[in-house]
Amino acid sequence: MFKNLIAGEWVEGVTTSRNINPSNTDDVVGEYAGASAVQAAQAIAAARDVFSAWSRTTAQARAEAGLVMINLPTAGLDYHVPFGGRKASSYGPREQGSYAAEFFTIVKTCYVNP
Repeated sequence: MFKNLIAGEWVEGVTTSRNINPSNTDDVVGEYAGASAVQAAQAIAAARDVFSAWSRTTAQARAEAGLVMINLPTAGLDYHVPFGGRKASSYGPREQGSYAAEFFTIVKTCYVNP
């Protein structure tokens, strides 16, 4: 059974549903847990409790990615700055560019178009 994250805890779902690719109904994109009405209410209450603090942080601080583009097209990339996710999405070494001296530094590049 799949689980939902509610107030920082993984909670067993009451049902499991499939996300089916509409252009190829044999392609199951993923499965996810359905929540009960009580679980949904708990998740909403937990989100309301932390929203004030969460909303005071920037998108750059919340993002867990090596490269973030906000309100900008994703085509093109500056290969002179480090790139790589902070988790399994990373590809290749992170010691590119001027950050070679800080080999293990996690750098987050963020482009923002207000």
